[in-house]
Amino acid sequence: ALICYYKRQPVKSGAISWGRFFEECCPAAMGGITFSELDQAVRETLRAHVSKYELRVFWRRLDADGSGQATIPEFTRVMYVIEMSTWPDLTPEEVDRTVQTLNDAAEKWHRAGGNWFKIFSFIDFDESGALSYDELRQCIRSTPPGLRLKESDLSERCIQGLWKLLDSEADIEIPVYRFMAFMRQHSKASIHRLTSYSAKKRGIEETKEVMPVPPQRSFGELRRTTAQLERALLEYYASRGIHALGLPERNWNRFFREIDMDNSDRVTYFELRDAFQAKLRKWVSLSEDDLAGFWGLIDPDRSGEASWSEMALALYKLDVDSWPDEDDAAMDSVAAALSEALKLRLHTGGNWYKAFTIVDKESTGRVRYPEFRELVRDTWKGLAVKPEQISEKRLKACWKRLDNNLSGDVNVAEFMVFMRRHGAQHSMHKLTEYSKKKRGLVQEPQEDSTAEIASAPAFGDQALGTVAMQLSLAVNNWLLARGVRQNLHSPQLWAQLLGFASNGRTSRMNFREFSATVRDLLRVSAAEVSDDELHAFFREVDADGTGEATPGEFDRAVYRLQVETWPKLEDPQIKSLVSHLSSAAEKWHRAGGNWYKVFTACDQEGTGNMGFPELCRIVRKSFPGLSISTSQISDQDLRGFWRALDTDRSGLVSVREFMVFMRTHGKEFSMHKSTQYSLKMRGELPDEDEPALGEPPERSRDQLRAIHTRLDEAMMRYWRRRGVATGASFRVATMWERFFREADASGSGRLSFPELERSLRTCFQGRAAASAALDSPSSQDFITRGVNRDDLHALWASVVDAEGFGETTARVWLVRNYRLQLEVWPDMPDKALSKVVDTISAAADKWHRAGGNWYKVFNLCDTEKAGRMSFEVMFDIIRRPLPCLAIPPSRLPESALKGLWKALDTDQSGDVNVTEFMVFMRRLEVKRGVSHSPKAAAGSIVHRARAMKEREGSSVPELSQEQLDMLRMYLDDHSPATFAEAYEKWEIPWEGLVSEWDFHRIIRELLGIAEEHLDDLAVYAAWSSMDSSVEGVVPLQSVLSLGQ
Repeated sequence: ALICYYKRQPVKSGAISWGRFFEECCPAAMGGITFSELDQAVRETLRAHVSKYELRVFWRRLDADGSGQATIPEFTRVMYVIEMSTWPDLTPEEVDRTVQTLNDAAEKWHRAGGNWFKIFSFIDFDESGALSYDELRQCIRSTPPGLRLKESDLSERCIQGLWKLLDSEADIEIPVYRFMAFMRQHSKASIHRLTSYSAKKRGIEETKEVMPVPPQRSFGELRRTTAQLERALLEYYASRGIHALGLPERNWNRFFREIDMDNSDRVTYFELRDAFQAKLRKWVSLSEDDLAGFWGLIDPDRSGEASWSEMALALYKLDVDSWPDEDDAAMDSVAAALSEALKLRLHTGGNWYKAFTIVDKESTGRVRYPEFRELVRDTWKGLAVKPEQISEKRLKACWKRLDNNLSGDVNVAEFMVFMRRHGAQHSMHKLTEYSKKKRGLVQEPQEDSTAEIASAPAFGDQALGTVAMQLSLAVNNWLLARGVRQNLHSPQLWAQLLGFASNGRTSRMNFREFSATVRDLLRVSAAEVSDDELHAFFREVDADGTGEATPGEFDRAVYRLQVETWPKLEDPQIKSLVSHLSSAAEKWHRAGGNWYKVFTACDQEGTGNMGFPELCRIVRKSFPGLSISTSQISDQDLRGFWRALDTDRSGLVSVREFMVFMRTHGKEFSMHKSTQYSLKMRGELPDEDEPALGEPPERSRDQLRAIHTRLDEAMMRYWRRRGVATGASFRVATMWERFFREADASGSGRLSFPELERSLRTCFQGRAAASAALDSPSSQDFITRGVNRDDLHALWASVVDAEGFGETTARVWLVRNYRLQLEVWPDMPDKALSKVVDTISAAADKWHRAGGNWYKVFNLCDTEKAGRMSFEVMFDIIRRPLPCLAIPPSRLPESALKGLWKALDTDQSGDVNVTEFMVFMRRLEVKRGVSHSPKAAAGSIVHRARAMKEREGSSVPELSQEQLDMLRMYLDDHSPATFAEAYEKWEIPWEGLVSEWDFHRIIRELLGIAEEHLDDLAVYAAWSSMDSSVEGVVPLQSVLSLGQ
């Protein structure tokens, strides 16, 4: 009826739901509806074919507390419970199988198998922290980021049965902790691996099939295995009537797609093995070792999965390995034959690019062997080269040389280089003498300085460093004379010299050119730098022995020689320099030990690299530099520091090199103090088993409440010390949420017990004291005043993490401790609650003229306009002066406020929304007979309509004596036999019981009483008189006894 109603609407938009229907049709009923409003909405607006009797039976379930009203959430929940009751109950085996299917799909699409929190995050599309059935089903059925499970993979029955178990409390949505607890209970897959002790205690024994280690197989053995499988594939497809002749690659591709049922383009060893055994065993029989060897071929990275591209490439490499190898002369003959065919067919002999484009039809810039063979053999589009000219054996050898990296294809650059190398004499491009000279094809007679350079005497680093400095000064003076000012250590120094010396033609210089440049251009005499020193210097520059050197090689050699002459510092000296740097960074930038911040101060250009000049500037210059004088760090010490820092002599130090160096030589100054766990993971501590928490100590509930109160007080003191204003707006929830954000270094949103303990100790005791206490933990160590480690452990194990997940979030911490405190708050009867409500209403009427207007009262409490309020907010609004309610404790004690709040927060979530608040207040007024609605004049239309509505929505009327006599008269004509016959006619099993749904049919069809003689309300009254305990069924004898 609801769906048909919205289909009749002219504008069809938005989701169809009961909440939307009541909001549009009965806006006044959003706080709660009566039976009359429900009857009007269902029977008149929706035009549903539901009798008033059936609606009354439904209302009896809906208004379970007998208040005369039902909220929209209650209505939705009842509908949800009724629908879910028709869903199937899964067996334990079906549940385990369903959970495993979800886990496998999560592993396939998101690599999240066993990570139930990550799986929950994928399903929880609106990121509300709660999961509904629609979200679960949408995630299971939709494409990625969904799990893409079809009906054949996971049936609707399994999804409904799984949800029925997940939402056993009929909450419509389930929180993350309940989802994770259920999944962990029914699944062996988890990212958290249990120890053998934990698995034993939980009765879990992991039995997982292990993939065999691929045995060593030669390519010849693997080719025999592959050949057997290819023949079996040919027979397999022939038996299915599929034309499978042609390239074996097509059969492999078709077979791979059959195995890859989920279209993920990946298969596992077990999927491939099972497919071979199920589909090909009729034509091939392979051992487990043969299959494992074949798997080792197609899964070379040992990832446990193989894609189609990996499989195709592995089979290609296996095939190409068997092809022949031929020499350069054979390749030259292939190039000559192809050039001749190009000239004959296309009149473009030697145009290798055009030959490539003939087969590269899709312009991808790459060709494979079938396309290359088509170029050579095809008589229509190719070159029609016959086997007599180029044999198949030689053609394969040519391709093997072309694809020397075994990538499966050849790009245009590889093709052109190969053909030009082996068919240069046939090329359409003729080289000039200059090109031949540059390519080394023509040997130019020149003076050979190699022997002189090699025989030059060996000079030490000090001597070569002096030569490098003299030459650098000469280059600098030469540039100054030309009006170019350049830093002595600039990388452009030698580049400008070489560019001028070669007139910009080349950026390389041999020794003959270098010697002429030094003597003629720089005018450095033999008395200043001898020929032997020049030879030795050039030998140092040309480290790779090519006979030529680039500007970069000159710069690196000069820099390396200069740095080698700088002092070499010992570890104590380096630590002293690091101490000075840390002190200056703390003084000027509050960054002592923060080496990243120190580096960014030095790296003024933001390149991520730092040179020696940059280091000198930041050390010596005043603010924002470090302003360190030469009396603290001398120039020689600074050079020695740089020599130790730049170990690879690249001239630049990256941020990573800088931070590793500073952390190595300045651990005691670092802002990051390694925990025992970190030291253990880095191998700086002996590998010892971490002691377990052990059994939690015994604490009573009152003691746990006292522990939590002391922690709240300590946390409030901590934030005050931090300078955070802890006024009325700074709630308990705010300070704990802020603490969890700062303590959560990994960003996971969760803390374990060791992380919680470490963070609390750091906050309350300071970093140094906390580290000392954690290094030698004791159960009696106090974390804060009145709370020791045992107390915190007891609170954790008994309240916060009672399920034993090992982690908690800020929300769980707050809610669990709030419920702990709520246990001792008073339970107030309706009479006492009424007094509290009246007091609040009177104050609202006095200050805001809002007595009885609970929506306005809620908005007074909801200062942040969030639609929710906490106890602290309500307490402040009631106690504080205008514009609040200013109710003193003498008129409304704190115990009364706590009792009111406990009655309001029925779900113990820690806050109350506007619907919960208004429903509670309205129900309390209905029970007391209080109404704040405007008074209608007696006898007016409004007054008469309201009176009729109240009569219809009041308690069920009693049957008159006349109606009872009529029922008695009709029932006298019937017996159990007639009832059994009627049930058999209606095809309803007869068990001697009459249900509330059958009773209406009995009255109308079996007894034949029309509605004008006994309306639906009277029928319902008759049923209510029999079923006073609301069981839904009564014995037949009760029906036959009506009216007696």
